[in-house]
Amino acid sequence: MEEMPRIKEEPQSPEIKLEQADTPSTSSATPEQKFRITVQPAAQQLKDIFKKFRPLEGKTGLNRIHQLTMATYALKTPVDHKMKIEETIDFNEIGNYWMRVLCEVARWMQYMDEFTRLPFQDKIKILRNSWGNIHRLLSVSDTLDLFGEEALNEYILVVGKKAVSAKTSQFSKEVSTQAYIQNNFVKSTINLLETLARPMFDMDTTNFELAFLLGMTLWNFKGLSVSEEAQLAAERFRAGLAEEMHTYYVNVETHCYAPRMIRLMELVQDNELLQRERGEMWALLELFDMLNMEIDDHSLIDPRRI
Repeated sequence: MEEMPRIKEEPQSPEIKLEQADTPSTSSATPEQKFRITVQPAAQQLKDIFKKFRPLEGKTGLNRIHQLTMATYALKTPVDHKMKIEETIDFNEIGNYWMRVLCEVARWMQYMDEFTRLPFQDKIKILRNSWGNIHRLLSVSDTLDLFGEEALNEYILVVGKKAVSAKTSQFSKEVSTQAYIQNNFVKSTINLLETLARPMFDMDTTNFELAFLLGMTLWNFKGLSVSEEAQLAAERFRAGLAEEMHTYYVNVETHCYAPRMIRLMELVQDNELLQRERGEMWALLELFDMLNMEIDDHSLIDPRRI
């Protein structure tokens, strides 16, 4: 059984501590900077969200696709047409950003009736499994909203309230393996845009279709160690959401919509393949100690699911 988060009594702000890490003993060796991401302070925030946050309480008659659409609207980054492309990617900001995303995705999950009724431990496991995939789809959607086709030509990606480019943005120099990480950043960004952003741009996905993608992604956890209750809820939600999408297409008079449904489900699977490739990359970086970053507690952050 997976170890669950050790909830502290008082919530604290997530932080990154910059420490000196030992290097192999050689005459020319110098201490390396090690980035330590402290995850545990987010645990109390997540407990409060999953126990108390009920954004649709009192609202009845909302089906799954409407719950998802309202949740996604609340989560998406407002379009800022003055957003500039960052020249430097600050490694110090990564941990704090991940913690914010975890809490934002947790709030998004609480818009769904089936999810709110699950046991707390199931919620944590599902969040840990799916937040990276959900965040990736939202980043692509925000990117297309703001930059459109330019993002595909210039390899631009919106991450939170910032935009980066695989062509021009550079990781900060304090990372000793900066060149290797930079190379992987370029490859993974281009792969992400070509795999997800380009087909979504070509389809001109609607808000309802984005909500469908996110809902199917959340409940796509076959093989995850969760309760039977959660497994049944996933099957029920996915079947019901598919039926509601059929109704949506009929209502908007979309003819021959079956190919769109098939392509949307392919995007869910393509996103999962991207996640696995990303997980393998992180595993290699950790194995050869090339990342210079430590996650202090894997109960909320699984390096394979970032």
